[in-house]
Amino acid sequence: AAAWEKSLSLEAGTAREVVILSDAATSAEPYWRWWLDYFRKKERREFVSPATMAEVYAQLDEKDQAFAQLEKAFQQRDGGLWSLKVDPVWDPLRDDPRFTDLLVRMNLTP
Repeated sequence: AAAWEKSLSLEAGTAREVVILSDAATSAEPYWRWWLDYFRKKERREFVSPATMAEVYAQLDEKDQAFAQLEKAFQQRDGGLWSLKVDPVWDPLRDDPRFTDLLVRMNLTP
């Protein structure tokens, strides 16, 4: 709830930091839906990292959309993938064979 309140008071440029501050124990679907809507609107007028979109989809357990964004991020060499192997934000995707495949293609042995 505190992260949600803070997110509403921040400038648009700091939205990424709010997503990082949240964790699986405190996040809720409405929170992540809000971010999904925010990033969808934002990408109409400026670039939004596919890795960022993938993080939101992963938290919503929308695996197909998350992997579509991860593939796009991989193709674009998105810097947001730097923590793919270790960041807990990706935990909802780790049991999927597509995640292992992506790690292998990035030369990050699972």
